[in-house]
Amino acid sequence: MEEILAKLLELAVSQGIWAVLYIYLFFRMLSESKEREETLNNTITVLCTKIEGGIEDLRKQLKAMANRKDGG
Repeated sequence: MEEILAKLLELAVSQGIWAVLYIYLFFRMLSESKEREETLNNTITVLCTKIEGGIEDLRKQLKAMANRKDGG
C-alpha cells in the first residue's frame, strides 16, 4: 500500500500543485467519511437498543394487562 501511495504522490507532484491538492483532499474526505460512518453506526446501535428495550417493556405491560383481565 505504501508503495502505491508513494507512486501516486510522485505522479501527482509531476502533474503540478492541483494534482497534489486533489490527492490530499481525496484522502481527507475518505478519512472524514470513515469517521462519519462510525458515528452513524454507533447512533444506529444505540437507537436499536432503546427500541428493543421499549418493545420488551410494551410486551410486559400487555402481558400484565392480559393477566389482570383474565384474573379480574
